[in-house]
Amino acid sequence: MTAKEITEQGLAVFRYGELFTDIINFLIVAFVVFLISRLTAKYFKVLEAAPPPMTKSEELLQEIRDHIIKKNVRPIQ
Repeated sequence: MTAKEITEQGLAVFRYGELFTDIINFLIVAFVVFLISRLTAKYFKVLEAAPPPMTKSEELLQEIRDHIIKKNVRPIQ
């Protein structure tokens, strides 16, 4: 008997192939979403870790600050 004949008689048919296909599709989609989220997390972690390069004015201000601290001169507030 085929599945079509069984359903025509009003009996229940459990189709294992559809179940396995759905489970495999779910696992594939879940794995892809997991990989995308992992790569996104790594990307943003790298962006946060890299500080922006200092501009020339920032370097000069840092030198002035260090010089003031070195001379024990109290900075103007």
